[in-house]
Amino acid sequence: MFKKKDIIIYITVLLLAGAAYLIYAGMHKETGSTVRVTVDGVRIGGYPLTAERKIPVTGRYGGELTLVLSGGKAHVEASSCPDKICVKHSPVSHAGESIICLPNRIVIEIVSEEDAVIDAVSQ
Repeated sequence: MFKKKDIIIYITVLLLAGAAYLIYAGMHKETGSTVRVTVDGVRIGGYPLTAERKIPVTGRYGGELTLVLSGGKAHVEASSCPDKICVKHSPVSHAGESIICLPNRIVIEIVSEEDAVIDAVSQ
């Protein structure tokens, strides 16, 4: 059987390995270049993340939100949805991050330059 000291060593090694992975993953996030906006799965726009602007977006059932691009980040300033989870979400700027307004069926996703080019070619 395992001794108490062996278990402590195993747990310590696992915790250190987990912490090292989280630090590595946090340092290697790819900065996004484009904000892709879809409503109910249909792409309605793509905007450079470097732009400084407010974009009104109308959802599937007429609900609206205001997307703000500022300082290389995107966030939702206002929304007509009842719970405002999308408004409370922190700004996104890294590839793969997204803000979703489920009642309005709006997805705001950050993509890298490569993904934006592939998407433009496929459409």
